[in-house]
Amino acid sequence: MTKKRPLSPARGAAVWTEGREGLAAPLSLETLAAASSGWAESIERFAPWREEDGFAISDNPQAPEYPVLVCGACASSLDAARTFVDEGRLPVWGSVLAVSQTSGRGQLRRNWFSPPGNIYAALAWPEAHGAFDVLAPLLAGLMVAEFLETLGFEAQLKWPNDILVGGRKTGGILLEERKGRVLAGIGLNLASAPPPEFLRENRAVPATALAERGLAADPLGLWSALVKFGQSCYDSWASATYPGAVISRLERRLAFLGRDVWVRETETAAYRARILGLAGDGGLRLARQDNGYLSEMILHSGGVTPL
Repeated sequence: MTKKRPLSPARGAAVWTEGREGLAAPLSLETLAAASSGWAESIERFAPWREEDGFAISDNPQAPEYPVLVCGACASSLDAARTFVDEGRLPVWGSVLAVSQTSGRGQLRRNWFSPPGNIYAALAWPEAHGAFDVLAPLLAGLMVAEFLETLGFEAQLKWPNDILVGGRKTGGILLEERKGRVLAGIGLNLASAPPPEFLRENRAVPATALAERGLAADPLGLWSALVKFGQSCYDSWASATYPGAVISRLERRLAFLGRDVWVRETETAAYRARILGLAGDGGLRLARQDNGYLSEMILHSGGVTPL
């Protein structure tokens, strides 16, 4: 039996030049550099590159600490990463970084605007640590928000899975599980943001891109720094003695805390409620007027938008 070769080195970055039909398009270094100015910077930053078995592999000593596989246009980075996980070829904290997506998805599987220059990543999430299992989607968002703070941005979590900077949507999180393995889909508007006509009328927070707010960064460099930061964060969460400390940390990032919002549990029905905080299982604690009485409830699915 032939042993499967890894999709990328044990650490570092690799561009999947040969791709795979039905999964990801072939991608040369020249095509990648032409995709956007940010990707051109990534190619230069992590040079030199060597060709090996269908990949261009970075030999730069500053290459990412955890393996990053850069792939060409694909339906979704999550789909590509899921295939690699199923084949046993993507380790924990390894990731797929797609140049663009044709069928990127967000909450409720809505299409995700995915032009080149932004971050469309799928990260192999570590195995759950007891009580923190149910908090994984929020923890992935917290990881991104706290990383953005190190870059000088005041980031918030819009429950359940959006990242806001300056009150505008800058990214989103989507966790998917299959066969006991969890992948965190993470998107960040690095170079561009969806135009208003791509947003759901009266239901979406306006979008922004980090470049619009003064950040000059290349996708591969920013992503590798985020993963390294996130792994350190995860270790601190896993060593916490009780979930309450992590819940408090999450609540400090919670957008619209103490404010009234529109709550939608379905695509059509909406009601007004006030955000009180987070429950121990990651649900959103709300106060709602019901027949003249104020009652507390916990929301586990749906979304919120400001009034």
